[in-house]
Amino acid sequence: MSLRREPGKDRLEVSSRVEVAGETFSIDATLPGLHQALQQQRLPFSVSVQGALADSSAVGQVDFSQPAVAVQAELHSHFPDMNKIPGLGKDLELPGELTLRARLSGPFEQLAAEDLSANWSGPGSSSMKLDGRIANVIKLEGAELALTGRLTDADWLTALLPDSLGALDSAELATQINGDQSLLKLQDLSLKASSADELALSLTGQLDLVQLLQAPEIENLDLKLAFTAPTTRAARALIFEEIPEFGAITGTADIRSTHGDPVIENIVIRTRDEQGIQVGLAGRIAQFPLSDAPNTGYELDVTMNARETSLMAARAG
Repeated sequence: MSLRREPGKDRLEVSSRVEVAGETFSIDATLPGLHQALQQQRLPFSVSVQGALADSSAVGQVDFSQPAVAVQAELHSHFPDMNKIPGLGKDLELPGELTLRARLSGPFEQLAAEDLSANWSGPGSSSMKLDGRIANVIKLEGAELALTGRLTDADWLTALLPDSLGALDSAELATQINGDQSLLKLQDLSLKASSADELALSLTGQLDLVQLLQAPEIENLDLKLAFTAPTTRAARALIFEEIPEFGAITGTADIRSTHGDPVIENIVIRTRDEQGIQVGLAGRIAQFPLSDAPNTGYELDVTMNARETSLMAARAG
């Protein structure tokens, strides 16, 4: 660490190199107007941190005049490699870069992040944006956030998706996020996605994320699923893996759960092939685990219609 005070200037400059978890950071801080700051009990500062993980800067002041020491600062950070961020990149290599800015204000024990904006830029036109505020970033309380995003060139996600879904062509996401680390509410949720096989699906509704920092779980799930595809095979990830080809397909369903495995209700699936044969599926599935466990409690009715009985007989075998 080095300290420097320029002759004739009431300014202190601090430089240091710090190693954290194998990463080396260069830290430069400037404390201008020291004499005046000590008199007014308000210390202005400028800090920059540079390293392989991130380039960050903060400019503001620390107010010692109040019973609880408070800070006001503008924060800017750039993370060129997402995989170097602690907690990310463990099971999946994340492409792209992240930029973050926020206005920090308040006492240290209840530091608020106002005008928060986090932007991720990924392959192609892929992007994600998180805007809003957090009333207490220390305890992660009082989050009022809006998340929007769009994915293209999503080959990097293939390892997380079912093989039967095929390649993901594009996706769009939007939701409002409110709450704290014990309960985050995702409301006005809208997810739209399309595959290389021309499956188009949408999920809309709301859900809760509980115990975010311990063992995250989903509660109060209330979603509406809708999908279309030009072939039955394109939608097999949403129905049955070994389903025969019945032509173009449309479907809707409600996915609900207060706690534990969700139930799928109001299932309505329809297909129609080039010969005019129509197949319908309606009903519910009592338990649809989000894990790899098998579904249970099928209550489904199947119907088949055609202009000619012989066509149905041939299709049924």
